[in-house]
Amino acid sequence: MRAISQFWTAIANIPGLSGVLAEWREYLGNEFSLVKPILKSTGRKSRSYPCPSPGGPGCPREVVEHRDGSIVAVCGDQEERNCDDVALSLADIFVYTLDRGKLAGWVAQALAIEAHFDTVEGLSECWHVGDYTPFAGRRFPVYMLLAFHETKRAEAVQRLCRISAGPFMLAVPIASAVSTETVTLLQAHKGHLLRLDEMLMDGGNGRFAISQTANEYITAFHDEIFPQEEEIPSTPAFPTPPNATWRDLRIRFLDGHRATLLCQGVSETVSFSTMGMENRRSREPSVQWELLEKLAQNHGRFSWQSSGANNQVPQQVRRLNKDLERFFGIDNHPVEWKKDEKAYCTLFEIHYEPDEPARSASPRRATKRR
Repeated sequence: MRAISQFWTAIANIPGLSGVLAEWREYLGNEFSLVKPILKSTGRKSRSYPCPSPGGPGCPREVVEHRDGSIVAVCGDQEERNCDDVALSLADIFVYTLDRGKLAGWVAQALAIEAHFDTVEGLSECWHVGDYTPFAGRRFPVYMLLAFHETKRAEAVQRLCRISAGPFMLAVPIASAVSTETVTLLQAHKGHLLRLDEMLMDGGNGRFAISQTANEYITAFHDEIFPQEEEIPSTPAFPTPPNATWRDLRIRFLDGHRATLLCQGVSETVSFSTMGMENRRSREPSVQWELLEKLAQNHGRFSWQSSGANNQVPQQVRRLNKDLERFFGIDNHPVEWKKDEKAYCTLFEIHYEPDEPARSASPRRATKRR
């Protein structure tokens, strides 16, 4: 995975985000093959064509279509004729534009939100790409702004600040796409700036890849909106041996409320509340405990094909990691995304007791499911 630079700079500098493929190649260099799949033809023909040796008068070249069907790009300097004519095909002169919908889809995927891709009324090159929904009934919009002119970008941010009733996120190509004054305005209205050049990378094989920064953006946004979640009540912590690592830990679920913990000879049977994974309002197991239970049911593995998988799982995993790190006092995340397995996997061993089937739950939750 490596950073992309020319693409994001091109987005911030190409008027209309449109041009013939030769212009896109010129802007993108060795990143052209990566970006080409998210370019689409407008069906329009260009009347100009970039010169192989630009700099003189008459650039760019003029496209001339002859009656016999041949197409050439001729130098615009009629007196000097600095450059020879360049023969073109019909495909060479079609105008291609960035497929904003596909790019918005990548943004939504990076942030683990459901993509919508709606225009924002009254704004050009600004879209609502989806909502971050940490809980039922709580939605925070995510916008993408690709406006070319700085004044247009500033106007768009001002309008978003006016129409947004609460916190929101705004994705822009690069940091220089917005001024210091605009960033200050965003912060004053609880708007969080996301940089696309930090979120989407070149994953190799002509495909985009999502960086860890995208997760960090969501975590920072969530923690600022719900700071009370960081105020974890005082709970008994596990007496973890000083030199223990996550691989020394064994967790065996007994039922939907209890689990036995074992680490280098130290053993305790605990409940969800003992581990600080209790919903403060209902006093029932938290979402993090339920995710830990699902991991136990699947022997430490949870994929998008697992029961209960949804677009909130990445956020739930982050919260679970924090809860486990706090309770056991071991550094580093114990639940990681394994790209080769396409699943979240635990560094520790976790399962249900052999004589306690994973489908068994507490009487309360079994009744609720019926």
